[in-house]
Amino acid sequence: MAAAVDNLEFNDDEYDDDRLNSIKTHIGEGTKTQSLNELKSLLRGSSGLRPCLEDNFLLRFLRGARYRPSTALKRLRTYYFSRNLHPDIFQNYLPSNTLPAQALNHIKALPYRAKNLSAVVVIKLGKC
Repeated sequence: MAAAVDNLEFNDDEYDDDRLNSIKTHIGEGTKTQSLNELKSLLRGSSGLRPCLEDNFLLRFLRGARYRPSTALKRLRTYYFSRNLHPDIFQNYLPSNTLPAQALNHIKALPYRAKNLSAVVVIKLGKC
């Protein structure tokens, strides 16, 4: 099995059950519902912040925070602060506006994943 993991391509998304369970345990996926409810509770008690309370939206922040509601709350605050600070970026966003940045070709994903199955991305800062 080790050889298969060492050569797992970047776009492979099929994992054996053991590896998938290991990943879910590592990021705390088993506490998804509990963490989501706790984050919603924190948001209701939070003054000055009126975020979207849809599950899919909040889960994006929880996954990035390994299902730690307090960390997800901090990230949500940062997100909304950034939205207010730079409304020109967040309003009327069109992917076509990023074509000059895409043309720099400064971000490259390596063809194989690391041993822990994470993607390896190289950013060429000299091209920015």
